[in-house]
Amino acid sequence: MKKAVILGERRTALLTLAMIEVDNHATDAAMRAMERSYAIASATGDTASMSADAIAAADILLASGHVDSASGRYRRAHGLVAASSMSDAVQRGDELARRCDMAGG
Repeated sequence: MKKAVILGERRTALLTLAMIEVDNHATDAAMRAMERSYAIASATGDTASMSADAIAAADILLASGHVDSASGRYRRAHGLVAASSMSDAVQRGDELARRCDMAGG
């Protein structure tokens, strides 16, 4: 349990770092922080966190004008949820989020 808390804190710190980098107009650095967070989630098989990180990365890309790259990240994020064993309610909610994300991208 303690390891999970530490990994969660690391992911939170990386998301915070990514947002600071976005504020500094450093998209590449923000994306590196999000990739590190994604790697932590991936190493522990945390599909929900992997999806959340991919969406955050897509949002960063979209905000910086990289529409095609953002669309790919959104697809990646929602594909993770669709292929997961998450509940039907989560799957339905993600389908709605997918439609919104793809309309924005």
